[in-house]
Amino acid sequence: MNEKTQKSTIINIGGAINAGKSTVGKLLEKMLPDSVFIEVDDLLSDEEEKDFPSFEERILERLNRLYRLLAKYLQSRAPHYIIFAYPMGDKGYRAIKETAGDNANFAIITLNPPLAVCLSDRGTRKLSAWEQKRIGEMYRDGMNAYKHSDLIIDNGGETPEQTAGKIADYIVKRFG
Repeated sequence: MNEKTQKSTIINIGGAINAGKSTVGKLLEKMLPDSVFIEVDDLLSDEEEKDFPSFEERILERLNRLYRLLAKYLQSRAPHYIIFAYPMGDKGYRAIKETAGDNANFAIITLNPPLAVCLSDRGTRKLSAWEQKRIGEMYRDGMNAYKHSDLIIDNGGETPEQTAGKIADYIVKRFG
């Protein structure tokens, strides 16, 4: 492991379902050196989901696993950029700020395409009726413009590569 002089930087890519969080997060991982991308949805397997019967319990378990993983990365001081894709809320914000403490920078980048774009079938993804309903709820709840966001991007009219490039430029300018 190499010695670091800079703090690690935790980067949350937030926004509603189908906003492009995972796609942009994976591209950002390739653009930023010494980085890792965490797909929070994958922190709980389909098999494990049966142990958490409610939607809220599954969310809580995924987030608890995320917090432990972030703490592990920060303890080892590697990698420099830790990127994760998940809608940000106040409880998560406070937990990650506490996990980061003085050991890491923390930035929230929220993807905010127009609602009609989020509700459309993009790429190979076909939205379920539940996902469409949930997207509407997320927009009504303000998850597309989270109040603690450092940067909100309307990515409805640009490629995922363009969006990831904007985020990479912002992060490097702000945190190095």
